[in-house]
Amino acid sequence: MNTLEHLMEYIDKSPSPYHAVRSAAELLEGAGFSRLEETEPWSLGPGQSGYVTRDQSSLIAFRLPAESLESWRMTAAHSDTPTFRIKSDCLSGVPGYIRLETEGYGGMNRSSWLDRPLTVAGRVAVRTARGVETRLIHIDRDLLTIPSLAIHQLRDVNKGHEYNLQKDMQPLWGLEGSPSLTALLARELQVEEGDILSHDLMLCPRQRAVVLGPDGEFFQAPRIDDLACAYATLEGFLHASPLPHVGQIWCFFDSEEVGSGTRQGALGSFLPDVLERLGDLGGMVFALSDAVSGLVIVLPVAWRQLINLVVIQGIVFLVTVPLQYGVLTQFRSILEGRPAPFRSVLRWYLDLHLTGKALAVQVLLTLWQWAARLVCIVPGLLCLIAGSAFPNGEWMLLLSSSLSILGMLGGYYLYMLLLPARYLLAQSPGLSVRQALSRGFRLLTGRRGDYFKLNLSFLPLQVLSMVLWNIPNLYLVPYMELSNYLFLDPPPDPEAPPVAL
Repeated sequence: MNTLEHLMEYIDKSPSPYHAVRSAAELLEGAGFSRLEETEPWSLGPGQSGYVTRDQSSLIAFRLPAESLESWRMTAAHSDTPTFRIKSDCLSGVPGYIRLETEGYGGMNRSSWLDRPLTVAGRVAVRTARGVETRLIHIDRDLLTIPSLAIHQLRDVNKGHEYNLQKDMQPLWGLEGSPSLTALLARELQVEEGDILSHDLMLCPRQRAVVLGPDGEFFQAPRIDDLACAYATLEGFLHASPLPHVGQIWCFFDSEEVGSGTRQGALGSFLPDVLERLGDLGGMVFALSDAVSGLVIVLPVAWRQLINLVVIQGIVFLVTVPLQYGVLTQFRSILEGRPAPFRSVLRWYLDLHLTGKALAVQVLLTLWQWAARLVCIVPGLLCLIAGSAFPNGEWMLLLSSSLSILGMLGGYYLYMLLLPARYLLAQSPGLSVRQALSRGFRLLTGRRGDYFKLNLSFLPLQVLSMVLWNIPNLYLVPYMELSNYLFLDPPPDPEAPPVAL
């Protein structure tokens, strides 16, 4: 069979939206797609495919990418067509014959429905021993017609006639005394009339899809709106090649003819619900696979970067830390009114013992600061990952930002508690590293809050310095160091062994 023959077969098997969805589901299952239920949990992994239906009249099929899910490609059509919906089992007419009460559904060419054999199709709710079941039905025989008036009863019909749906377009059911619609449904479904609880039925033409023209260049079929588009997009979806990072979705919505605002329509909650569940699965499944693959790629690079960072940071420490202590020594001499020779700065470079103590204090301060930051930063990063992986995770992103800010401030505060050790060591170089740290911590007793506020006041200038390529640091660093030194006013330790500078 060629594509046209498959299309014609699909249209013939789809007299109602419910049948159209069932036919599409059969094609999907034949291609390896798994049926899922909205009321049950979904367990899917990369590269898997499936479909889910809603109200038996809408369907969404999907194919997950083999790798991380970054975006979706989507196509859509609708399952419903212009028709007449059967309002109820109520029969009406004039003496001699009976008409079935219907309501026009969707925009249609009303005259095209006249004088052609019709039948009914749709679904019926049936009471059974197992509970209420919904069964599809298509009475496959000529059952009804909507007759037009003879020309001598409507002489101006060829000049244009407005057909009244309630008066002119009610289908002829049968003669007086004919079995009711419910009776006919019960007979077709082989149940008792009393077991038929409700139904959703519509008229459908009996005409089958046909090929026309001397070379078969045309075809004609009912329900081309929109089943031709539905089948074409479904074929494209089934034959599309999977993409490594892009998910593929085929949507088959009901209610397009009446505005799509129903729960199974394109403007309803069906698609958002499915995308949210697939997003949850993608977040959990693909985040793990990304993490594993990312580690394989990133770890070698990260290791090299870490080595470079350690080497560069070590060089920076060797150059700047002794200089900082030399500057503090200069401050001390100037504040005490003593000479401040340049050799007092160089002494921290030339005396390896002093250099070692200065570097040890700075390394311990840095490690302490980052350990304090990680207490809040790590939970913040976990919240960031979770907020990015899952839909509606905005609150987790906000929590991540809050924890990160709290971690930075907390780390800065704890860093400030040990920072006086630098100034004590500069004042009394004979102190050991342990003595400088413990006595510096005690030096802030009763004034930790004020000291923290002092150092926070430098943050705007530090930000400005980063924006201006650290050029303002030529002023800012001495200003910060002198401010800290004056605030702390570290006294010389009489017990510390003297060191000649």
